[in-house]
Amino acid sequence: MKQKKIVRIIAIIIAVALAVSLLMLPMAGMAFAAEPEEDGITVLFTHDLHDRLLPANRTDAAGKTSSSGGYARLKTAMDEIRAQHKTTITVDAGDFSMGSLFQCIYESEAPELRMLGILGVDATTFGNHEFDYGPNGLAAMLDAARESGDPLPRIVQANYKTPVPGASDEINAGADIQRAMNDYGVADYTVFERGSITIAVFGIMGTDSDMCAPNSDMELDDPIETAKAVVETIQAEESPDLIICLSHSGTSDDEKNSEDENLAKAVPDIDLIVSGHTHTTLTEPLQVGDTYIVSSGAYCQNLGEITLVPAGDGIWAVENYALHPIDDSLAEDQSVTARIEDFKSMVQTEYLDDYGLTFDQVLAHNDVLFTPVEELETTTAEIGLGNLLADSYIYTLQQLEGADYETVALAAVPLGVVRASLPLGDLTTADAFDVLSLGVGADGTVGYPLVSVYVNGRELEDIAEIDASVSSMMSYARLYTAGITYTYNPNRLPLDYVTDLKLITEDGSTVWPNKEKLYRVVTDLYSAQMFSAVKAQAHGFLKITPKDAAGNEITDFTTAIIHDRNGNEVKAWQSAALYLQSFEQDANGVSVVPAYYSSGDGRKILNDEKGIGAILSNPGSITLLAIVIIVIALILLALITQVLVRRWNQEHEHDTIEDHL
Repeated sequence: MKQKKIVRIIAIIIAVALAVSLLMLPMAGMAFAAEPEEDGITVLFTHDLHDRLLPANRTDAAGKTSSSGGYARLKTAMDEIRAQHKTTITVDAGDFSMGSLFQCIYESEAPELRMLGILGVDATTFGNHEFDYGPNGLAAMLDAARESGDPLPRIVQANYKTPVPGASDEINAGADIQRAMNDYGVADYTVFERGSITIAVFGIMGTDSDMCAPNSDMELDDPIETAKAVVETIQAEESPDLIICLSHSGTSDDEKNSEDENLAKAVPDIDLIVSGHTHTTLTEPLQVGDTYIVSSGAYCQNLGEITLVPAGDGIWAVENYALHPIDDSLAEDQSVTARIEDFKSMVQTEYLDDYGLTFDQVLAHNDVLFTPVEELETTTAEIGLGNLLADSYIYTLQQLEGADYETVALAAVPLGVVRASLPLGDLTTADAFDVLSLGVGADGTVGYPLVSVYVNGRELEDIAEIDASVSSMMSYARLYTAGITYTYNPNRLPLDYVTDLKLITEDGSTVWPNKEKLYRVVTDLYSAQMFSAVKAQAHGFLKITPKDAAGNEITDFTTAIIHDRNGNEVKAWQSAALYLQSFEQDANGVSVVPAYYSSGDGRKILNDEKGIGAILSNPGSITLLAIVIIVIALILLALITQVLVRRWNQEHEHDTIEDHL
């Protein structure tokens, strides 16, 4: 009996143990499944979105046209990834503005920042293009965003500050940027709690980015030294598990100029750098020590994703990295689409109505395969897209001035202001704007206006030399021209590549320019101002002094802005739109881009001869100087040789006499 009782007790114990075990299994399973989510963090990232709220058609070099980008698709991609991970944070590395028609309501409605908030972006930083409308423009945008009531991302910026009060009263008169930044809550860094993980995020502006923000009126503190100080503060006051830097600095194949790689080397306690500004697409993270650098590319073409997990001793390891294409395979989030349509209506009312154009109006049909925008930087040859844009400037003035048209000897379009290419198919107002979307006029309206200046024939050659020589060092200085033809030889001395520059007359013939005569040049406001800076950049070997019709040097280029009959500024993008509408029409009454623009037409001719004759023919000032220096050096060498020979002869003559004695 006693034995049966013991067996029964043991059976009960076993049964209870089994029951408890069965109850604990699901809990153990949940704990196991949750452990990676508790320990790891998935970071979604973007940068250089450039106002691409709507999808854009783009045609690649093979002629394949696809639709990419768009915030309604981006929201879908973000939500799908967030649903797969318990612990996420979403960040952006700046230049969220400037690049489409939505920038026209940047100051009044702040669609860019408001849409980031709607997308669920937790933090962003300023890029150089956030300062395109100056400090007051940025202040107005921050105020508009804050007053909208929409969810907004936090903004972090540690090293781009307003100047010390009184340091530049004239430049900063009326600037309200510091007040607006304080009201918004812009800070050096911010902290997020995600589960058990403390994440500190700070923002940095790079040195090249600062150079690309001439209207900012801000002062740049050294990015690396600032990052060191901010990281030290974060570690002391926040005890973070993960430190993320939103850096608008970029990377480069040239290690010396790869700012974010140098930042990672100098500040090793940064765990992750989201790198903007250079529009780089990194299919794998760059690893510098224990720091990862990531970039997803520009224009909302990809959403970046990186999952980090602890690897011990405060180090993080990459568990997953992916770039998700934002294309037509993704459904559009309808709530986002509705908000974008609201902003489109505002663009129409506040901006496009003044130009008699509508957002989606078809201007022309295009069957010409133009060079994709991402290839423009490495394409040194004459291209059809550049020719079309330069021709549009001359066409616009011809239409505007009519019988009073004064011949334009040169129209110049720098690569630096070309922000998109023209795709195959129907071209809309939005497409025309995207190509030349930068800047603001003296009247405060969006878009660089055209300006008319004068230079002499010798300076025409120097302008061509900017394209031929200077652009090899600064690709954004490459020029697309109309009105001239010239030959260049890259085997000659730098700043003396150009030979045989001629003017193209209205009947298509060519003539030599008179080196002393003034010729009319048309370009955009920003580029005209840059002509004056060429002398310093070229150490005086290129001298371009824009003048008025009377030959007086222009010091205020707003006086050279071209206006229409109603007194409105004529915009560069507007010229492209008007020209696209001017071509011969098809059976449906739609203008068709001529096949003529499928290639160059001899405006820029390469001469690759390496012979001494080609190198020294028609020498410019730098070649003449080099020849003079070489001649002087040869003369000095001959004199030194003569002295040495004479001395040697004297010494040996003395030895010979002694031997004879």
